Amino acid sequence: MAMEKSENLTVLIQQIRNLLAFHQGIGLTQYPADPRLLSFLAQKQISTMPFKEGIACREPEPGYAPPPDVPLAEIAVAIEQCRRCSLHQGRIRAIAGNGAAQATLMIIEDQPGEIEESTGYPFAGEPGAMLDRMLSAMGFKRAEVSLTSIIKCRPPQDRDPDEHEIKTCLTYLTRQIAAVNPQVICTMGPLAAQTMTGKNQPLLRLRGHFHDYHGTPLMATFHPHFLIKNPELKKACWDDLQLVLEKLRQN
Repeated sequence: MAMEKSENLTVLIQQIRNLLAFHQGIGLTQYPADPRLLSFLAQKQISTMPFKEGIACREPEPGYAPPPDVPLAEIAVAIEQCRRCSLHQGRIRAIAGNGAAQATLMIIEDQPGEIEESTGYPFAGEPGAMLDRMLSAMGFKRAEVSLTSIIKCRPPQDRDPDEHEIKTCLTYLTRQIAAVNPQVICTMGPLAAQTMTGKNQPLLRLRGHFHDYHGTPLMATFHPHFLIKNPELKKACWDDLQLVLEKLRQN
């Protein structure tokens, strides 16, 4: 009996530790982080976050001018041929994006994973199927929006991209945005949110309201991959998408 109680207590402690780690990951830091709590969190835990927080490397600058008007297909060819960082060395293919060449809504995710690299398009597999359902509920088909990512090549072992890799891919992304000329941008995932807003804050703090990307309204929200693991946040994501719909109706 004593051993059974001990095992139950161990499981309970692990569950509490995972919950606290999850809260930290999405920016819930309202409870006191005293030394005992930090020591508790530092112990071995099971990760519940599909992506780690990335770095913000886009700082809005005075006198910003959009990139030259270049056809989207031409940008895709440049991405496929890119050798500007080490990510090209182990890639199967670069993922430029897909969808409408001219779209009112552009959706940007963090980076390609294994399924994206094998299929050749962003938002693939089960997360892609969830995105399709989201878009359908909004009145869109996948082909009617523009889909792409911050990073165009899958990093080895799905590691976080470094600052050089992010800045290299941003040269292509800014040209893609100029070519598509969306009315609203929606980022899905922490790296996309932080990079496009230039704010190194948890996604929970960046979502729920619009940011300005050089004159284009930008909404940050959760990635479908994250929502599959954390379905309790689906409503929050849908609230964000409702704001996107409202903004599109105003334009």
